[in-house]
Amino acid sequence: MPYDTRKLSLLVGLATLLLVLVLLYWTRMVLIPVALAILLTFVLDPVVSLLQRPGLPRTPAVILVVVMAFFILGGMGWMVTWQFTTLANELPQYKENLKHKVADLRGLGQGGVIEKVQRALEEVLSQPRQATLPRPGGPPGTEPAQPVPVVLQAPSVFWQLPSLLEPLANAGLVLVLVIFMLLKQRDLRNRLIRLGGFS
Repeated sequence: MPYDTRKLSLLVGLATLLLVLVLLYWTRMVLIPVALAILLTFVLDPVVSLLQRPGLPRTPAVILVVVMAFFILGGMGWMVTWQFTTLANELPQYKENLKHKVADLRGLGQGGVIEKVQRALEEVLSQPRQATLPRPGGPPGTEPAQPVPVVLQAPSVFWQLPSLLEPLANAGLVLVLVIFMLLKQRDLRNRLIRLGGFS
């Protein structure tokens, strides 16, 4: 009998874990910005308090700190993007160096498993492709049907719009949450303490 109870409790635990993972997966679009906003609130609150000491009211201090923080984060994002773009443009100059590095890596695998796999792949890829034969059953003396050319067109800008709007929407949500959490920081802290039962 105790064995069945352990099995049941294990099944309940696994089901609960699975349910929690599914809920986290479905709510990740909201939970990630909320977690980022909480983190930024903890980082920016001391700066807001520092600006309040000389007599600046909380609302202008919050707006000033949030604008400065997002300008700094935006500048850092722009710098990283610029560096990646520069690297992508300069990559052809380093082609020979990369070829030497790949050759060195290939030299490490000689005589081992990597070389055997590489030989097998080369043998498979070096086999000549068999020409497609005309289908039997067609009338004699007729030519096989010509394949229809497929024209690929670049996707419209509107198809890429959702992928561009998602990061902007997340950034907007984080911005609004950070401003709200900084303005109501003491009230939120008191509510969390009451929720935890430490009052």
